[in-house]
Amino acid sequence: MSYNAAIIRPLPKGNKPMSSHPLVHIEIASTDPAASAKFYGEVFGWKIEVDQQFDYTQFEAEGGPGGAFSKVDDQMVKPGSILPYIGTD
Repeated sequence: MSYNAAIIRPLPKGNKPMSSHPLVHIEIASTDPAASAKFYGEVFGWKIEVDQQFDYTQFEAEGGPGGAFSKVDDQMVKPGSILPYIGTD
């Protein structure tokens, strides 16, 4: 088995491995955020909250990152897209 040397060499001093930067939020594209929220809320027990001002359907997943269902607009949000947010320093 062969490995890329860039993958197995130590990180430069002061740099943190990716594992120390957690996933903090995830946006899931949906053509119908309300229906997606209802489905996932029932299946996984996610707490759902809708921000009417921004038409933004959010979820809170116990033990994991929360997120939102972004409405597909075929410009910024494409069908099937997922946008993860990763915590940084």
